[in-house]
Amino acid sequence: LDTMPEFINLFFNYPHTIKHISQISEDIIPDKMINLDMAYETYPKENAIDVYYQFAGIKGQSRNAKLYVNKNAPKWIFEKYVVLHIDDTSMPHRNARDIDWVKVYSFLKDKGYEVIQVGKRKSETIGVQMHTEEIPMLMYLLAGAEFVIGIDSGITQIAVALGVKSIIFTGAVDLRLRYKSFDKIEVIKTPCPSEVHEYCYHSKVSTVGVSCVFDKDNPPCTQYSHLQVINSINNLLCKEK
Repeated sequence: LDTMPEFINLFFNYPHTIKHISQISEDIIPDKMINLDMAYETYPKENAIDVYYQFAGIKGQSRNAKLYVNKNAPKWIFEKYVVLHIDDTSMPHRNARDIDWVKVYSFLKDKGYEVIQVGKRKSETIGVQMHTEEIPMLMYLLAGAEFVIGIDSGITQIAVALGVKSIIFTGAVDLRLRYKSFDKIEVIKTPCPSEVHEYCYHSKVSTVGVSCVFDKDNPPCTQYSHLQVINSINNLLCKEK
């Protein structure tokens, strides 16, 4: 696989061996090049997975990405825990604002969960802080979680690929254009004041979306309440029954 070397670790526990092309020979000339740069960004109103399939020439039914971690490990890092990722991003329309996390934390603790927070750009500190500098460590932490709560980010995307139940804040992004199945996903959505601007992230070809016309620093679609989070937790737990 020819990918950015730091991302080869995503595949460290695949059922079959995957090597970076440099581990075989730096002189290899690929028979075929598949360039996914600006693939889904060029088609912002189409499902990103479907677009990747088209660019790669893959036939058949598309599905969510899949990653692996050794689930035969004798013990996870904690007995019963959830992972929280609520970093501020450089894109306000993808953040999660105005949540009383103290109430969410208390709700989770009352249900017997330890709360583990990951990330580097924390706007608030909740629960136990874990620094997962290496991708395998992050994946192992996510794989053992009862569920993950977070913004739409690489961390929640990895959690979904690992088959971990996930609660995802959507903001200006339409998650129906990011995933194919929502069996283990609970979406938290605050509607835009205008249907015209709903899911404005997909309104033009871009890598960062567009600024909110109502409030570029604190878009209405990123303003949530603790009750939305608690209701989503209950909904997710109900899916298990």
